[in-house]
Amino acid sequence: MLDPKGSEESVRQVGQMFQEAKAELAQLREAVEQAVKMGSASGSLGRARSDRETALLKLGEAFYKAVESGEVQAPASLKRALGEVKAKDAEILRQQADIAAILKEADALVSKKAAAKKKK
Repeated sequence: MLDPKGSEESVRQVGQMFQEAKAELAQLREAVEQAVKMGSASGSLGRARSDRETALLKLGEAFYKAVESGEVQAPASLKRALGEVKAKDAEILRQQADIAAILKEADALVSKKAAAKKKK
């Protein structure tokens, strides 16, 4: 037969363990909510930095075009950077010309092969 005092003690202990578990879950919930807030804030910061980089890129392009058109005079401190951009522009033009030459050569080969097939 069960002892009523022992049974009451067991119920009390289970109730106490349940309350402790609820308190731990509440703390865990708070920690998760903080982690979510931190993740959201970090994501917002990353997007803001990315947007800033995009805005700086647009500003740089606009300034470069204004200098190239003579609309704006670049300060001496930026002359080296402008020279680097001009050098990269020249490199891009050379690479585009190389690609165009390769495509023209490939097109000529295809045309030559097609003409040879027609003769057969």
